[in-house]
Amino acid sequence: MKKFVDIFEPSKKVRNKKIHSQEIVIDFREKNSLVPFELISMGARVTFKQLEVGDYIIGKTVIERKTFSDLISSIIDKRIFSQSINLTKAEERLIIIEGPQQIANKKINENVIAGALLSITLKNKIPILFTKNAEETARYVYLISQKKNKEHPLNITKKTLTEKERKLFILESFPKIGPTKARKLLEKFGSIKKIINAPVEDIEKVIGKSANELKRIIEK
Repeated sequence: MKKFVDIFEPSKKVRNKKIHSQEIVIDFREKNSLVPFELISMGARVTFKQLEVGDYIIGKTVIERKTFSDLISSIIDKRIFSQSINLTKAEERLIIIEGPQQIANKKINENVIAGALLSITLKNKIPILFTKNAEETARYVYLISQKKNKEHPLNITKKTLTEKERKLFILESFPKIGPTKARKLLEKFGSIKKIINAPVEDIEKVIGKSANELKRIIEK
């Protein structure tokens, strides 16, 4: 299937730039994706909150993130259209479609998808951005937060993560590493850097067979 939109890949040097960024408010349900992990790794300031609209809020910008498979499902059950209407209430809005553009569901074809996206873009005036993976999504979100840094912050009650909570969240983002194993790793090694550099045998003593999967992802 051909891509609907070709995008310019943001510079990978963004990780090395010391640019102050607007705080990013992330919906709690996004903890199941790797985007928050990537944002924290980039040094972004994040806060988790249950959001009624969108998955990420940066200043006056509300962002809805969907994997391509979720996009297909939301078109079939028409959920995408009600979500788009809710997004129009935001002063600035964006939909990010993440991942390979492959249609596995035979109940829908390319024309239906194209029609839905055109309706969202033209009727609801919501720009749509396609990204390859969670890392690229995070880079775009982070770039937006940098550009929005001078805007007035959101007037919402929020609790910023402590340094320990940030470390635990990063560890919990890895597959098969829940809160208990994350806490044990941090208590044993003290820092994420030491965990990354530790031999798999030492990690296995703390979290068992999950150590192999953790090291595989880290060294990938």
